[in-house]
Amino acid sequence: MYGVIDIGSNTIRLVVFDYDGTSIRRVLNKKITAGLAGYINKDHEMRKRGVQVAVESLMELKTVTDQFSLDEIGVFATAPLRNIINTEEVLIEIEKETGFSVKVLSGQQEASYGFAGLRQQISMDEGIMIDVGGGSSEVVAFRNDEAQLTTSIPWGSLNLYRKYVKEIIPEPKELKEIDRLMRKHFEKIQLPKRSYHLPLCVEGGAGRAFVKVLQRKYPEAVHDGKYGRKYLQKMLDFYKENPSQFSDLILRSEPERIHTLLPGMAALNAAADVFGVKEIVTVEYGVREGFLMEEILKKKENKPKLEEETAK
Repeated sequence: MYGVIDIGSNTIRLVVFDYDGTSIRRVLNKKITAGLAGYINKDHEMRKRGVQVAVESLMELKTVTDQFSLDEIGVFATAPLRNIINTEEVLIEIEKETGFSVKVLSGQQEASYGFAGLRQQISMDEGIMIDVGGGSSEVVAFRNDEAQLTTSIPWGSLNLYRKYVKEIIPEPKELKEIDRLMRKHFEKIQLPKRSYHLPLCVEGGAGRAFVKVLQRKYPEAVHDGKYGRKYLQKMLDFYKENPSQFSDLILRSEPERIHTLLPGMAALNAAADVFGVKEIVTVEYGVREGFLMEEILKKKENKPKLEEETAK
């Protein structure tokens, strides 16, 4: 069994996987809402309290991993440690206090691992993958099981919320600003011509949370994780017409995302519109599964058998 810890902008998550040599299976999934993005100051430094929160969260997860006989634990971080100027200082402190060596993924790496995770779950000739995270959004256009384009946008549901939203739920004009910003970024992405109007595969917590909310409102909309893009716009229209009812819907479905779900929905809707998407597919696997396959298992398989070499 293997463990993967993902240090994100809003949460730090541990997933324990069982690997039988051909396929992976989740055994445990534990999340801590650490909110590390909230500890980054205006000079783009992680404050000491943020480092302390990260250390405390990792030590809590370590007590969980100690209960398993794991072959290996891989720890990676995305936007919260990628976008600060004191990354090295933070990494040294984390390793000193927890023993974990953290790999900070670039935006391109995050997108590539997300695509590797997608391939573990979905077999599709061509399409577009998107993961709207807390501090960034990754996009991959793929065809014949190969990535044709991978890119990362430095905006996700949490930092969009922090920049544009004054209260808990965004006002329509605030959501419009988020839409305008994300649309501008998506329009800059030069997808291969064949990639437009293809299915949009949505990874990450924002996409999965939206499906739960959508199913509460329109149970008939989702089939095997798939739904028409029109329902994304339909839910945004419902929010504009009935903001209090929409808030209640989130609180009953995904209360932890009361502040970030709408910014995430706006980002997904902008991408779907710019890319001419008609069908959206929710994906359970993502960057953590991709990191396991590409960073841990492949390297383990390619690692020289030192014992055999020594014997020779």
